Amino acid sequence: MQAGGGWPGSKRHGHLWLKLTVLIASDAYMYHNGHTEWSNLCVSSESGNMSEISGFEIKGFRSFYSEPQRVFPLNKMTVVAGPNNSGKSNIFRFAEMFLSPLSGGGNSISDLGALDVPILPEGVEVPPFGFGIALQSDNPLDHLEAIFQYRSRLGSATKDALESLVRHPALYSEEDKAFWFRYERSVSSGTPVISRNSLQSVFADMAGRDQLFADAAGNLTGGASGIEDNIQRILERLAQPLIYPQVVMIPAFREIVSDGLPEPNLNRLDGRGLPGFLHALHSPSAERYREDSRKFQRINIFLRKVMEEEDAEIAIPYNSTTVHVSVGGRVLPIESLGAGVSQVVMLAAAATWHSGALVCIEEPEVHLHPILLRKLARYLMDETENKYLLSTHSTSLMDNPQVTVIDISHTYEKGTEIRTAVTEHNRARISRSLGYRASDILQSNFVIWVEGPSDRVYINHWIHLTDPSLIEGIHYSVMFYGGKLLSHLSGAEWLAPRGTVEDFILLLKINRNMAIVIDSDLKSEGGELRETKVRILDEFSGSGGFSWVTGGREIENYVPADVFRSAAQEVHPSVSAVKSKGEFGDMFAGVKRKRSGGPGVVTPDKVEIARVAVRDSTAVWDVLDLNERVSILVELIRNANHI
Repeated sequence: MQAGGGWPGSKRHGHLWLKLTVLIASDAYMYHNGHTEWSNLCVSSESGNMSEISGFEIKGFRSFYSEPQRVFPLNKMTVVAGPNNSGKSNIFRFAEMFLSPLSGGGNSISDLGALDVPILPEGVEVPPFGFGIALQSDNPLDHLEAIFQYRSRLGSATKDALESLVRHPALYSEEDKAFWFRYERSVSSGTPVISRNSLQSVFADMAGRDQLFADAAGNLTGGASGIEDNIQRILERLAQPLIYPQVVMIPAFREIVSDGLPEPNLNRLDGRGLPGFLHALHSPSAERYREDSRKFQRINIFLRKVMEEEDAEIAIPYNSTTVHVSVGGRVLPIESLGAGVSQVVMLAAAATWHSGALVCIEEPEVHLHPILLRKLARYLMDETENKYLLSTHSTSLMDNPQVTVIDISHTYEKGTEIRTAVTEHNRARISRSLGYRASDILQSNFVIWVEGPSDRVYINHWIHLTDPSLIEGIHYSVMFYGGKLLSHLSGAEWLAPRGTVEDFILLLKINRNMAIVIDSDLKSEGGELRETKVRILDEFSGSGGFSWVTGGREIENYVPADVFRSAAQEVHPSVSAVKSKGEFGDMFAGVKRKRSGGPGVVTPDKVEIARVAVRDSTAVWDVLDLNERVSILVELIRNANHI
């Protein structure tokens, strides 16, 4: 039985069972046809450390027929985005066929079927099948020592040879900070073996060190004949800490039906038999009562968040033919609540049951509104213990900084190609490949207009203190308008007379979720705002935007006097004294040098003063209306992001 599988009531031990299995097998070294058996790759290292795989590489499988393509890094949630027929499903097929069989100590993989071999034009050579597995390690020498404790056992020359081996670029990627172990399938045994073809450059660079690697292998693995065999055995031992995940497939077509099944296939869940599964969680056997009851409760908590109903609860009829939802004093079949709710309940149930699995979900956006999809993603990441590989045509998850986004494309010349989308430019390119226009999705979720860069420092800091989960560039963007340019901006839908429209930049055309922060420039509490500022206030209010006029003269008046004084003197040591002028005073009056000369600086560095001022601040200052204004701003950003 594979770790993470099973049915409520069965005895499932997960990773404990895996570790027990590999420890028992730790001394079962067998050498067969010149290759170490696959069981060696799944045993515990001498240090007892075990590591989940951190990515994989595919070659010679279906649409992967040019250069090896990497799915890396494999984080908590990895989204594979690309157009139809680009090869997304083939990544899932590979994981199910070649990763899942190796979970729980498995030692064999199936041969390629007729449809798994790349179909290429006549005369074009079909590349051999192979795959790579990544094991992250910040320092390859640390991993080498952890596996072998070689420093106390080998001579200096042999140690140098081993260290050169593990640093070789064909084995260790400095960019990825990971070892890449590349395998092929043994025809005789069906077990994966280290691919010698992938090691040709290693063998060439290590030539002349035959005896050193013989000594190393003899001391560390039992030794073999020939440098190639010895290097292969050493690499197989380095790969021992790898833990392969059980792969759970959730196809794009899914529906909650009884289908007469006593239990669903929880490794390939399409919804059939799910009512019986939920009923088993709701009424578990005695030995599983605590664990399964907790899982059922977590599914109910998620249902309440999705429906925004505090009393929502799943109920299963006695015959387990469907799923009911109790809410507001009524009990309704889940179908009556719409396809979206049934979809997220199904996905959440499968993800809650499994632990430590790689859950592959095809097109989770099917039947799901983007808001519902984000709620599902948040539940999967925060409340479950799996990793998730999602294929999608949607961009709804791409603005989450915790999600790894993989860009996938296909051409007949090169087959499927994969790129990890790290930058915003990469993610914008994916959006274009999916058919989205800039006006569809590439707007920031919320725009804050400020006068200049020092305002941005303060605003970002106050937002972070109030809600650390909000990230500039993801949940909102800060734009500069420059003080004197305010007269050319408009927050209105339309302006009259028609001839004046060309004189204004209509901010609503850029983004409809927006706020503007304006210095009042008042010198006393009873002063009047300039006409331009009054117009902007009225226009923003009329269009649903948020306008924030500083409670004092300018944004620096929100900084406590002693904090501002200390920051100004740290940035400009020549400034001897900075005296507070009150809420409507010029905070820089004691910093700027007068025309007649004297102490101070000609042009104070407002941005650096702002950075120093907020550096040690751990709470929004209780000055004027600052707390109230920041709270409103944060709430608007959260609403715009559906948080």
